[in-house]
Amino acid sequence: MPSLVIAGAALLGTPARALAHVGSGSIGTDYEARVGGIRPPAPWLTARVLDGDQRLELSVPAPHVVIVRGDLGEPFLRFSPTGVEVNLASPTATAAHVIPPSQAAADGVRWRRLTSSHVFAWHENRLRPKPVAGAVGGSARRVAGWSIPLVVDGHRGALSGSEWFAPAPSPWPWVVGALAVLATALLVALRASERAQRATAYVLLPPVVGALLAGWLGIFLSGRASMLSLVFAVLFMIVSALFAGVAVAACRGPARAGVIALVGGFAAAFAVPELPAFVHGFVLSALPAWQARLMVMVALAGGLAIGIVCAPSVVAVLAVSPTAALERSAGLGTPPGRGARR
Repeated sequence: MPSLVIAGAALLGTPARALAHVGSGSIGTDYEARVGGIRPPAPWLTARVLDGDQRLELSVPAPHVVIVRGDLGEPFLRFSPTGVEVNLASPTATAAHVIPPSQAAADGVRWRRLTSSHVFAWHENRLRPKPVAGAVGGSARRVAGWSIPLVVDGHRGALSGSEWFAPAPSPWPWVVGALAVLATALLVALRASERAQRATAYVLLPPVVGALLAGWLGIFLSGRASMLSLVFAVLFMIVSALFAGVAVAACRGPARAGVIALVGGFAAAFAVPELPAFVHGFVLSALPAWQARLMVMVALAGGLAIGIVCAPSVVAVLAVSPTAALERSAGLGTPPGRGARR
C-alpha cells in the first residue's frame, strides 16, 4: 500500500509541474492577439498566435517562399521549400532569442537553417504594441492593431491583426460556489453515516480527477505542445484514471476512504497552479474560458470536499494502529476477536 500511494503521488505530480511551467509561466493573461488577415491573399499560409500574445507561428508549405521582416525592416526569417532559415545579421533574431548574441553576424544577409520543418514559432514583440500596456478595467475590447511586414513569393505584403484586452472575471460566483460545496461536505462529515460519507466520496472522485486531467489536456491542446507531448498527455490521462481506480479498489473500509482522500488532496493541490485563470481575462486553454475555470474549481473545491467527507474515516484509521488497520482493510491481517484455528 505505501508503494502504491507513493507511486500515485509521483504520477499525479506530473500535471502540476507541467501546468506551472507552460508557455509564459501562467495559464492566464490580460491580453490576446488575434490574426486578422494576410496581404497579398495567401490561403496556403497559416498564422496563429500562441501564449496570448507572446509568440507567432507561421506555416508555409512548399514550394512557397515567405520572408518575415524584422523590427528594423531587415530580412529576419525565411520560409522556403528547404525549411526555415534565420538571418544571422538581423537584430530582431537576437532580440527575439532565435539565436544567441554570440552567433550574430556584423552586417549583410547571412542565412542559417533553423529547421527542415515548414512550421516555426518565435517570440514576437510586435503582437503587443506599447501604447496598450496600460489598459485596465472596462469590458473586453480591441485596444490596438498590429502588423508584421512580409515578402510573399516575391511580393511585399503584411500579416495584420488586432490586440484585445479583457479584465478579470468577478471572483464571487466562483467563491460562493466553492464555499457551498465545502459547506455541504462538512455537513455530510458531521451528520451523515459512515456509509453515506463513503458514498459521497465515491460520487465526487470521478468528476474531480476528470476535471483536473481535462484542464491539463486543454492547455496542451491550446497549441503550445508538440504531437509527442499530446500523445503523452492522453496516455497520462488514461494511466492516471486507471491508477486511481486500482488504488481505490485495492483497499476496503476506512483505508479505502483514506486513499480517496489522498487522491482528492492531490487533485486540489495540483489545481492551485491554475488559479491565475481567475485573475486574468483570457485563459490559455483550448477550452472556453468559463469551462477552463470550471475545471479548476471542480478539481480544487471537489478535492477539498473529498478530504472533508473522508476525514472521519481517516481519523478512525489513525485512532488505532495505522499499520494494522491498513492490513485489515487490505485483507492481510487477522480480524480482531478471532484466533487461529486449531
